[in-house]
Amino acid sequence: IGQRSYGLYLWHWPIFVVAGATNGSWWRFVWASLVTVVVAEVSFRFVETPVRRGVLGRWWSARGASPVRWAPVAGAAVGVAVLSASVAAIEDFDIAVGGAEIEFALDAEDLLGSATTTEPALSVTSTVPMAVDAESSTTVAPSTSSTSTTSTTTTTLPSLPRSVAIVGDSTGLSFGVNLPSGIADTFTFTSGAMNGCSIWDAGTAVSSMGATRDFAGCSGWQDHWAESVEGSEVALVIIGAWDVYDVRGLAGTSDDDADDAAGDEGVVTPFGSPEWDRAFSANLSSGVTAMRETGAEVALLEVACMRPQNVAGQGFPPTPERGDDARVAHVNGLLRAAADADEHVHFVPGPVEWCTDEAIASDLGYRWDGVHVYKPGANLILEAIAAPLLAIPVPAR
Repeated sequence: IGQRSYGLYLWHWPIFVVAGATNGSWWRFVWASLVTVVVAEVSFRFVETPVRRGVLGRWWSARGASPVRWAPVAGAAVGVAVLSASVAAIEDFDIAVGGAEIEFALDAEDLLGSATTTEPALSVTSTVPMAVDAESSTTVAPSTSSTSTTSTTTTTLPSLPRSVAIVGDSTGLSFGVNLPSGIADTFTFTSGAMNGCSIWDAGTAVSSMGATRDFAGCSGWQDHWAESVEGSEVALVIIGAWDVYDVRGLAGTSDDDADDAAGDEGVVTPFGSPEWDRAFSANLSSGVTAMRETGAEVALLEVACMRPQNVAGQGFPPTPERGDDARVAHVNGLLRAAADADEHVHFVPGPVEWCTDEAIASDLGYRWDGVHVYKPGANLILEAIAAPLLAIPVPAR
């Protein structure tokens, strides 16, 4: 194995890609590994070993000074030049961007009229972010100060275009890069969504089919969210893809106080358990607090019912957890609770079609893998949330 290790290293990757051996299927992994061993052995015997024993040098010497000796060099130079030109001509490709071109059809003036709010000026001076009682696992509503003063920082009519910053996971990222045309008069969007990260900065998502996702690389996501929404009127939080799993190593679930801060790697916290709910709500609250310090209002987009499918290019295999509508509904319940507990946090319903119309929900033209939207899917979302986003009262700037 040591003599063949470099060949195994070189050959395994193209074989694994062709075989789809990294998508969570054990039989594909085993099959691809066996093919790799065979190909590496052939390479070792008939390519690597002869080269090490000088076959190329002897062939080169036998050419003498004839012009034929330089033919391989010239051919190699031409090949490198052609290959370099071909690579330079390849356009950038992002699998997250695609779908039929589409134009936003809702009229800005009509949206502005439907979004008019007559809310009075606020009369509370302070609120406490949503918390969850550790003993009863129930949501605790925010408290307000006993002495109140009138605030005049909210507006009753939104000005256009409204500035919206997108934060969240890869579902937010795909929405941000597939926005329809024709929205410049209504919205200006910026995106700070993080691929592979939601509101977790520790632990590992665990699927029943064995697939996992380590959140160690997501540390500091709260600061990233805050930086991304700086200067925007509304922060649109789009999460859910990583929030339907059991979590191993969740902080605060260990019996050992010394392990509480980082979590016990041996403990798997079931989705929807009191411990899981507390951690989710606390983490979400920390992100909301960071963004509120920038002055932005926070909108929590309803998590869509997902219909994950096995397609080429996906970074994570389709798992039953993402296709479980009851899990999605549970997460949405926690998002609604967060919005109910803070007047600056707003729950925004998404398109009902994701849960009620299978023809749309499972159409890969709307979501290329059943989870992440393409342009028609992004337009469907925007048509559903445009008026609610405009209806959010924001501080006068």
